[in-house]
Amino acid sequence: MLTLELATTQQHYEELLNLVCRQNISCLEPKFDWIQLTCDQFGRYFRSTGSTYRIRLNHILLGLSWVNLMGRTLYIYGIIIQPAYQGRGFGQQALELLESLYQERIDAIELRVHASNPRAKAFYERLNFEVINYEKDSGFYLVQKKCGSNMLNRSPVEKCR
Repeated sequence: MLTLELATTQQHYEELLNLVCRQNISCLEPKFDWIQLTCDQFGRYFRSTGSTYRIRLNHILLGLSWVNLMGRTLYIYGIIIQPAYQGRGFGQQALELLESLYQERIDAIELRVHASNPRAKAFYERLNFEVINYEKDSGFYLVQKKCGSNMLNRSPVEKCR
């Protein structure tokens, strides 16, 4: 069963930073270029901003999710599934777990997807995210999914869907 486990220890953060900074995950390059931080600077920001979850299947670390609750919007900095585990539905399951975890506290979920990653953009659009802005200078799409009180006519199970 897939679980989200809140990162709480130095070891957790080091393990997750290794996934982000030291593995060649090409979709992250535009984000690093955009925020203009070194890996060390990013590490300090990563540890001090929002909440980071370890995405696990039994005892296997599949990836991470880094989020920040901003008012009634859950902003997703990233959901990263290790390349060996991609394409198996784990990213969608992790997103569904996040939605469930935060459903009572949010009206929307937002994140940015770089134009160089059409696979990720299509993934979020399949999950009912809509493009609300394209940031031409950075090349990022801001995508959003309405949830919570914005979905009053839906059953609790359908909220954030």
